[in-house]
Amino acid sequence: MNSAGPSTRAIVSREGKVSLPARDRRAAGIKPGSPVSVRTIDGRIVIESIDALLDDLQGRARVLMAGTDDSVDRFIADKYAEAARDEYDI
Repeated sequence: MNSAGPSTRAIVSREGKVSLPARDRRAAGIKPGSPVSVRTIDGRIVIESIDALLDDLQGRARVLMAGTDDSVDRFIADKYAEAARDEYDI
């Protein structure tokens, strides 16, 4: 989410609720009922889909782990292999 689209005006209700415009929800991959992350960064409220947040975190982990033997992908592969071995043990 590095590029910003045009600004959209929204109103905050007395209860603190804001309706996100459909165009912005679609652009962010947010569907009705889907969980979102809400955080404040430098006085700005950032709302993003949990999927986008996880993708970002996984990308950051890959960068941090580059060139090492440790990685999220390797960990997951090891866990799948372990589960496969356990499944066939008698």
